[in-house]
Amino acid sequence: MVNVVKLRKGLDINLKGKPEEKMLEADVPQVYALRPDDFTGVVPKVCVRPDERVKAGQPLFVDKNHPEVKFVSPVSGTVLGVD
Repeated sequence: MVNVVKLRKGLDINLKGKPEEKMLEADVPQVYALRPDDFTGVVPKVCVRPDERVKAGQPLFVDKNHPEVKFVSPVSGTVLGVD
């Protein structure tokens, strides 16, 4: 059986030392994916085709049951594929 720990007023962990004050640079991703499978209960209707140019905020797909719910592109670019 799993032990359940309920916290009240937070948890104070005593650690020795201090964290390093350094920032890491991350690479900018070249490909961004928006998958309808990630959204539970959504029946997608695709609004774009492969190799179509899209701008940020343009609808990529909508929910068939609720067409007012649109899923838009977070970035501008070219659609590589539709699955």
